[in-house]
Amino acid sequence: MQVSTKSVQSRGRRNAGTIARRGRPAVIEAMESRQHLTGTISYVDVPITSAAIAADPTLASLRTLDVRLTVSSGDDWLASDIRVQLTQGSFYNPRAGGNVPDTTEWSDNPHLRFDTWVGGPNTSAPLVLGRQEGSGSAIFSPSEVNVAFGDLQNTGAGTFTIARLTMTQNAVGTINGRFFVLSASSTAVPFTRAITSAVTQPPAITTTIKGWVFNDTNGDSRHDTNEARASGWQVYIDANNNGRLDSNESSVRTNAQGNFTFGQLAAGTYRVRVSLQTGFQRTFPTNSSFSHNVTLTNGLIADRKTFGVTQRAKISGLVYNDSNNNQTKGAGETGLSGWRIYIDRNNNGKFDSNETNVRSASDGSWSFIGLTPGTYNIRIVQVTGFTRTTPSSGVFSVAVGSGAHSTTSNFGQRAI
Repeated sequence: MQVSTKSVQSRGRRNAGTIARRGRPAVIEAMESRQHLTGTISYVDVPITSAAIAADPTLASLRTLDVRLTVSSGDDWLASDIRVQLTQGSFYNPRAGGNVPDTTEWSDNPHLRFDTWVGGPNTSAPLVLGRQEGSGSAIFSPSEVNVAFGDLQNTGAGTFTIARLTMTQNAVGTINGRFFVLSASSTAVPFTRAITSAVTQPPAITTTIKGWVFNDTNGDSRHDTNEARASGWQVYIDANNNGRLDSNESSVRTNAQGNFTFGQLAAGTYRVRVSLQTGFQRTFPTNSSFSHNVTLTNGLIADRKTFGVTQRAKISGLVYNDSNNNQTKGAGETGLSGWRIYIDRNNNGKFDSNETNVRSASDGSWSFIGLTPGTYNIRIVQVTGFTRTTPSSGVFSVAVGSGAHSTTSNFGQRAI
């Protein structure tokens, strides 16, 4: 369906200048001669692709309306504003902000093609100036889109999708906006349209949790650009929060691209975890439970919930004040910060400048990450005024396998 609403015709010439609309920053363009120039707004219902629905099943119950601007030969689109208010239903907004096209994500995340956004020529990101009223930031909320935007390039003639509105089938509201073309830059051309419900009874609105698993090859708890996503990993919703997948709990496996999706969820709070495979350990999230705790409301998509796993090993421990000299950290014995712990590669009992080392944190904790399987001699550099209580030999000899994490190397120190 395509409905033309408003156009502007003019002739003349203007010098390079600015459009200042109620105190809003200007869009600057060069000037050329114009004759019988026209801009036209149309509205087009756009089918949501099967790839987008596969990436996010909630799209199967939504609809998309494009607002398109056609600029005639010899002219150039300069700026627009648009305000869409819903009195019923809601907009689709999986990223919850930053609503301009990001075509680099569309291949891996085809549902983002149908995010609610405003665009520039050839589906580029426009210059966002604020909101229609002339002050304040742009609004992209479940019930309102209110944004002023423009095009810094002299693109010329063509038809451009200046707004994509994806919403629930029962959405009801109004579209109000204006556009400016270079030939008549001081003339605001208004457009308006009613949004009517496409269904008599709206479908149930569900929530979605999405993310991926990545192979953290260096074990640093970050997804680096050279680290691949991991397919075939089982991700589950830990309903009873016991840290393991039970037979009655929802689970999915990551696809060939390493992505996972939990769709058709009711509003609520979910604990999401990944099941470990043999020879791996978890590196992300970095909280103690290595899980995502996700609270969802109706229609919300929680995206980018990532899990890092690695075959690298880790050795960690504590430096603590063993005040009672019993070689065990008691409840009242505090950690010691700033102590140097090192891997004694040549096992000569002293710290050499080429040896891997870390400092204990404020709570006395320390870690060596990204280790290959093997045996490591872990020592501490003694500080004046303290004597070692454990280990009695002065060294922890720690053997770790692929994906292993040793946590038993605690250095006790007593003030003297």
